[in-house]
Amino acid sequence: MAIYNDFVAGYESGMKMVEIAKRNNVSERTIYRYKAYYDKMKIADEMERKYYI
Repeated sequence: MAIYNDFVAGYESGMKMVEIAKRNNVSERTIYRYKAYYDKMKIADEMERKYYI
């Protein structure tokens, strides 16, 4: 979970995927999986806000 949280911090600050992968010593594939999950959660959050506000 710590690597995912670091991914989110790096991604939102504008870091490149390759830089995030190297910094956390994981594969680029792992970072792209995190990106897919991040996008999915972002959409779910937006939908929730749309219907509950």
